[in-house]
Amino acid sequence: MKKAFQGLPCVWLSCFGHNLNLAIVKVLKLQRVESAVRACRHLVQGFSRSWRRKRELKKNQGLLNIPEKSLIHDVVTRWGSTFKMIERFLEQQQACCAVLAADRSSWHLMPKDSDVCTLEMVCQLLRPLNDFTDLLASETKTSLSSLKPVMEHITGILEEKEEDDALTKQMKKVMRDDLQQRYSSEDVNKLIDIACFIDPRFKGNFSQNKDETVMFTVEEAVKLEEITSRPPQELPAFITAEEQALVPSAATKKKDKSLSCLLKKITSAKQETVKEGDVPLKERVIAEVKLYMSQPPISSDTDPLAWWKIHAQELPLLGKVARKFLCIPATSVPSQRVFSCSGHILVPHRSKLNPGKVNMLTFLHLNLD
Repeated sequence: MKKAFQGLPCVWLSCFGHNLNLAIVKVLKLQRVESAVRACRHLVQGFSRSWRRKRELKKNQGLLNIPEKSLIHDVVTRWGSTFKMIERFLEQQQACCAVLAADRSSWHLMPKDSDVCTLEMVCQLLRPLNDFTDLLASETKTSLSSLKPVMEHITGILEEKEEDDALTKQMKKVMRDDLQQRYSSEDVNKLIDIACFIDPRFKGNFSQNKDETVMFTVEEAVKLEEITSRPPQELPAFITAEEQALVPSAATKKKDKSLSCLLKKITSAKQETVKEGDVPLKERVIAEVKLYMSQPPISSDTDPLAWWKIHAQELPLLGKVARKFLCIPATSVPSQRVFSCSGHILVPHRSKLNPGKVNMLTFLHLNLD
């Protein structure tokens, strides 16, 4: 996929959730951490394969007033499952150790004190990241514009503190370096900065160099206006003949003789006259940027696309930039959820469903509340 994108006039951007998971996996591969996680996994397997240990675990949970919950086994393909396994073991540690201590043949499953200490440090570090991963996976419209503030938040979590021990500092450094390496490209950072700036929730609050971000946005708006204002025969070479045929022409538009249509034509002609005047395109974009920055930011729980739908006529040049960048997803989790949904619908005993029916059932499942 990366090789294919090299020949296209666009930037390859990988899933942020997957990148975060890869950084966490690197932490789990540290020798001390890997040994502790292996011991925890060995204990969980020992309980899952013995009904007697499960029964004794339930008895000890009642005696120790611990919630009656089963141990969790981690799955490689499931994000955060290792953290959930560690967290559940630490919650049930007293009950598990009581069961193992009463059976001499099970003493080999007992984790060392050093391993338990390591698991506690790993759990403390990964808990806020796991909470964020769950929130990221639950969202259906996570735009690329949210990536900049999220990265700043995660960087704050991974900052080394004086009270941190050597292992915690090492784990933080491994994750921080891995994420910085994955987002070290200038093109990727430029893309993220423009997307964050064009989002009315954030604007330029998270840009390291606000003036440079504004300059990139102005250049992008000028380029988009020049491309979209070309006639169909002058469109870029990578647009196919079929796509050019989809461009509406004056002859194919439905004629409307109402007064509102006439006023719309007059207004459009007046706007075109103003645009074709002495004001250069770049200055018009800069004027829109100033107007955009003068408006108060919206709340974080407001949909930025809904805001731009209202202000698109007021800021037409920046609206094209928003339409291009705010549609970029920060993570592929929603699209992967669609594939998982289709897999649950097209099961072996329903293998004769035609593709159209599968598409209809998938659409209804994902869009009906």
